[in-house]
Amino acid sequence: MGLPLNPHDGITTVFRLCICRLLTITVDVQYNMYYIYLTTFCSACIEVNTMSVRKEFLKNSLFNQVDDSVSAPISIRLPTVLNNELDELSLSLDRSKSSLISEFIKAGIAAANELLKEHSLISDEMKEQFVDQREDNAASFMDRKTFMLNTNYNNDEETHFDMLKNQEAAAFCKGWKEYISQLSKGDTVYLYQSGVGIIASGVVDGELVKSEHYGVADDKYAKSLKDFKTGFKAISARRFKELTGGGANFRRTMVELNSMQSYAIAQEIERLTSAP
Repeated sequence: MGLPLNPHDGITTVFRLCICRLLTITVDVQYNMYYIYLTTFCSACIEVNTMSVRKEFLKNSLFNQVDDSVSAPISIRLPTVLNNELDELSLSLDRSKSSLISEFIKAGIAAANELLKEHSLISDEMKEQFVDQREDNAASFMDRKTFMLNTNYNNDEETHFDMLKNQEAAAFCKGWKEYISQLSKGDTVYLYQSGVGIIASGVVDGELVKSEHYGVADDKYAKSLKDFKTGFKAISARRFKELTGGGANFRRTMVELNSMQSYAIAQEIERLTSAP
C-alpha cells in the first residue's frame, strides 16, 4: 500500500515545473537576444574594422610608395679599426653586420634631417623678401617658376596624405609654413616624399589659405593646385640626377628648380602618366 499523496505536493510540483519552464524560456529568450545582439555588434565591429583596414590599405597603395621589403645592395669600405669594432658589436649583440649598419645609417639620417630642418628655417627678413619679390611680378608669365616641395612625410604622415587628397601645396609651423608665400599663381610644384621621390605635380591656382594645425591657429599655409597629377611611379633622387644631370637639396622644405630641371621632370611625368 502506497503512501497517500498530498494533493498540495502535486500542485507544488506542477508549479515548480511551470516556474522552471518559464525561467528556462526567459533565460533562453534573453540568451538568444543577447547572442543576436552580440553577434550583430561583433559583425558590425568586424565590418567597421575591415572597412578601416581597406581604407588604410587603399590610402597606402595610392598615395604611399614606401616599400621597406625591397633592399638595394651597396658597397662600402671601412677603416680596419671601425670594421673590427663592428665585428665586436655583431658578435656581442648577436646581430648581423648588415642589420647594424642599416640601423646606424637610419640614426645618422634622422640626425642629419633634424640639422637640415633647422637650417631650412626662414628668417623674418627672408619672409619679407619672399613676398615682396613675387608680388611685383606675380602677373608676369615670364615670372613663372618651378618648385619642389617636401610633403613632410617623415615628420607627420597625415600631412603628406592630406596634401595629396586636397591637391594642395602646404607647409606647417612657423619658420617653414612661410615657404608657401613664395608660390605665385601659375607656378609649377612637384611634391617630393622623403625616401621615395617626386610623387605628384600641379600648378598653383589658389590664394594663400591659413588654417589651424594641431590646435595652433594659422599654423598651416596652403595653396590649391590645378592640373594635379599623381599615381605615377615616383621619380627618385637617383632618377632625378639621371634626368637632369645633377642633384638638388631634397631635404629642404622647398627648393626652386631651374628651367632645365623643370623641363626634364615635366617630360618624365608626361611619359609616366601616358604609358599604357
